[in-house]
Amino acid sequence: MHIYALKDDILVAEFEDGGVAFDTNSRRCLELNTTGVFILGHLDGIKTVKMVIGKMAEQFEQPNEKIRQDLEIFLDDLHERGWIHVT
Repeated sequence: MHIYALKDDILVAEFEDGGVAFDTNSRRCLELNTTGVFILGHLDGIKTVKMVIGKMAEQFEQPNEKIRQDLEIFLDDLHERGWIHVT
């Protein structure tokens, strides 16, 4: 499984009901729900996708397959934005 990490240029601010991610290079911003903030907090360059899915399953009490599908879509979006490293 792949391991993802946010690039250093991406800043994340967490609020009570979500948050925001900001790319300091492009000055693009992405509004996040609590799930998005949770995911970005776990893209540390250490955890595998499988580990992140497990953490999400514990936190949000959803089936692993549903989480995996949604996570893949979100990671694809972040990758297209150039906001994450993939190893």
